[in-house]
Amino acid sequence: MHRIIRDACLSLGNRKWSSTLQDELKNLVSAFEHAGFSKENIS
Repeated sequence: MHRIIRDACLSLGNRKWSSTLQDELKNLVSAFEHAGFSKENIS
């Protein structure tokens, strides 16, 4: 899962790991969406 998050960050032009917890949580949601999950399933 960490690889997915890292790849999503890099594809958005960000560093491998964001600097704040809030950024990490946003990236986690984005990674799940890219993996095919809907927002209803994530929250």
